[in-house]
Amino acid sequence: MEGTIPLQVPQLRCRQCSKAVALGALFLPSRRRYWIDLDKEITELYLSGVGYRQIKAMVERRIESGAGLMSLWRRFQEKAKTASYPSREGEKLKVLYLDEVYIRINGEPYWSLIALGEDQRGNRSYLGAVPSPDRTEEAWAKLLDSPDSAVIGTRSLGILGEGKGLLVLHDGDRAIMAALGMVLPRAKTRCCLWHQLHNVYLRVKELYPDDAGKMREIVKAAKIGAGLSQPRTTSPLERGIKELRRRTRPMDGFGSRAGALNFLRAWMVKENAKMAEEDWLKTVVN
Repeated sequence: MEGTIPLQVPQLRCRQCSKAVALGALFLPSRRRYWIDLDKEITELYLSGVGYRQIKAMVERRIESGAGLMSLWRRFQEKAKTASYPSREGEKLKVLYLDEVYIRINGEPYWSLIALGEDQRGNRSYLGAVPSPDRTEEAWAKLLDSPDSAVIGTRSLGILGEGKGLLVLHDGDRAIMAALGMVLPRAKTRCCLWHQLHNVYLRVKELYPDDAGKMREIVKAAKIGAGLSQPRTTSPLERGIKELRRRTRPMDGFGSRAGALNFLRAWMVKENAKMAEEDWLKTVVN
């Protein structure tokens, strides 16, 4: 933050030959720059949904010098791949929310399969996400039970007892239901309220395409009749996914699966810190 700081490094003189030997600064490798404030700014820009070239222009104005797109992305990746948030391992989950968001990797369509958990005290946190080229039963089972998922704090979701006492909310996708039946057969499952009402709307629209009054009447009755005895039937993941789309859309996709995975990890750490009312930037750039 102070600009360029010159360092005067002393020389060592050999007692035998009296020749001077240069002593490099052991704490600072040659030509290496440590700009903590700049790393924080780059991280905040990427996680706020600013486009690559916009970030480049903003950073170049800041440092009064040129900056490469890949150099900036690598600086962000260095912070993102080490981002972590304290695990709540051991706390029993009350609700598990599952959903996916569309992304692109190397120009190919991918989906980020995401898991959000809620414990007995109502505290929520993102448990993990995994980029997948499809949304099959195997892909969801990989997120729920495989150590390969990008999970914060632990190497798997760590749900014990085959999901006994757990409520899983999702959008009614058959692949999710099949994966749950295989990995968490004792968990209760429920389609989130928004999707239930959306399905009612689509069916009513099909039955009464020319009767708007009838459509409103049936949808209103469905809303009144939707019981809320189960905890949180409307998935909070809907809001989170909208925010994630806003941040990934300006990027025009990812160049590699590792880059997408690092971004998802940093984003989940950020969201978990925000839900815990902590300074998320200090958590990501630790």
